[in-house]
Amino acid sequence: MTALVHGEDWSVGIKYFAVYWLKFYGGNDLLHSPMFENTDQHAEDNLLRHLRLQLSVINMDRLESLTIMQSSSPCHTCSEKYVRDLRELTTRWGVLVTVVFSSVYHIQRPSCVRGNHLHGGHIFGLYSDLNKTGLRKLMAVGIQVRSTCYQDWINLRAALQLPNTYSAETYSFSSRKREDDALRQDLEEIFSY
Repeated sequence: MTALVHGEDWSVGIKYFAVYWLKFYGGNDLLHSPMFENTDQHAEDNLLRHLRLQLSVINMDRLESLTIMQSSSPCHTCSEKYVRDLRELTTRWGVLVTVVFSSVYHIQRPSCVRGNHLHGGHIFGLYSDLNKTGLRKLMAVGIQVRSTCYQDWINLRAALQLPNTYSAETYSFSSRKREDDALRQDLEEIFSY
């Protein structure tokens, strides 16, 4: 896959990825996970296994937030797994949990329908409804769902130990920013009905 990071073609050589970072109260540093990709399991399965191990050894009173960044939104099955495994973080511990992504998985985007860009239209319908329901279930248990933004790309670069060569100004004029904003508007429309 070629991912666009701030308008730059950036080949990461994988089709689907997920990574997370933890932020603790009183600290500016983020604890980054490795990058997980689809193998014989979904990337989310590998991420959750790693995250459960991390959470078993940290002081939960110190954990402020968990951000999961994915190349695409979770499918309905992975959304259910997130609800099962992450609900307690939001309800019991008050941790801000966010799932961010740079595209949607098998959900027809309203902007594509309006623009008559019905790519992959045959896979939508039932899958689209199931995947939208999965994202709504995440939100129902207090997990935030949103499109990527500038800071997410900076955090991803840090997680991958890549140099940060982009400024907020560069991002503001990039095709990546336009796509992030378009997805944000599509998500607002999807969740409004």
